[in-house]
Amino acid sequence: MATLPSSTAQANDRPADIDAARCIACGGPNGCAMAASGQAADAAACWCMAPGAVDRAALAAIPTALRGRACLCARCAVAASIIGPSISP
Repeated sequence: MATLPSSTAQANDRPADIDAARCIACGGPNGCAMAASGQAADAAACWCMAPGAVDRAALAAIPTALRGRACLCARCAVAASIIGPSISP
């Protein structure tokens, strides 16, 4: 699973400068089902829930300060070697 907040309350606490519909690595659309609907229950239907959809190294490349604020897009979720150096808080 990508870096989805665990509840709608957490999603509403996201700083205004973070767009939950944008990839936290590249800034492109992330396709997050929860961000689209605003409902934590929709996370189960997201593309990132498919087995193998998100590389653990891609998640590890996200700085701690940015985790849980927005999701990766499908491209960045498998491209840890590409996004690792470019993500900054």
